[in-house]
Amino acid sequence: MSNADDRPAETDAATARALFKALTSRTTRRKLSLTVQDREVPIPAAVVPALIEAARLVSEGHAVDPSMKRSAPRKPHTSSKYRVPIF
Repeated sequence: MSNADDRPAETDAATARALFKALTSRTTRRKLSLTVQDREVPIPAAVVPALIEAARLVSEGHAVDPSMKRSAPRKPHTSSKYRVPIF
């Protein structure tokens, strides 16, 4: 169960609404990137649907589950021929 404290703040919901609107724009979806530490990083097209859904949920005020934690990083396995990490 969630409680009211888990809901996004109104400012966060407003930011999510703006993000949702931008992400669902046809012009934005062609080339999506984000700037991190003054470096433009492209966002893969496969990630865009998850971003849109997350922005929609937060913009609608859905509770954010604080128990959700990042999963542990995947351990790379190696190619038997070259011993190169494969993610």
